[in-house]
Amino acid sequence: DDPMGRVDVDLRGLADRRTRRQWYRLRPPEPKMPAGKVELALRWVHDPKLVEPLPWELLDPKDVELPFNALRVYPMRCRSASTAPPTLEAVVSLVRPRAPDSSVDAHERATAPETRPAGTRFTSWKDHFLLPLDDAEPEADDGLRCVVRCPETRRAVGAVEIPWDELKKVARREWWVFDDAPDEPESSGEPRAEVELAYVLVHDAAIEREREFRELLAARRKAEYDR
Repeated sequence: DDPMGRVDVDLRGLADRRTRRQWYRLRPPEPKMPAGKVELALRWVHDPKLVEPLPWELLDPKDVELPFNALRVYPMRCRSASTAPPTLEAVVSLVRPRAPDSSVDAHERATAPETRPAGTRFTSWKDHFLLPLDDAEPEADDGLRCVVRCPETRRAVGAVEIPWDELKKVARREWWVFDDAPDEPESSGEPRAEVELAYVLVHDAAIEREREFRELLAARRKAEYDR
């Protein structure tokens, strides 16, 4: 239980409520003791009762030097209108209207339906997905679309589209107010219907064209070794 050191973090760097992950140098309890480092992932949240830590999948170390070829998406939960159906699913897809040989919504994935606890407006899901970006370079009008709907009728209770400029940032977990929530009455006095999504650009072996991607990495590593 002997302390190895401590670190102080300036909270002003967390004012934008985005996740910050970095190494901090420890200050040892005695001047002659060796100093170590600790890696922390921090985020300032507005309500500790509603926001949980980032999923561990988004905190795996990634080599930012390598190209990304997939978007990992984790539909966490939604706050629906009180009149929405009790059982809901989240459907995520890439919106790539200019990509060759692709539909507007590419690589659509749906979570398993979940029923919210009685007396609440929150529905939580456990699934996460890798959406391959294929070979086309992302365009400004590309993005991620999430539709929350009733699995039986497929009627949407809300939808949101996140632009590419937001997706290409660091790993993030945020609430997004629905662009369209047909079940939400106007001026109801309730908090707005919204969905919580976690997402990060990754290069991952568990996606399409795994062999080609591994060959690319091997060639790059060999080129660096031969220098």
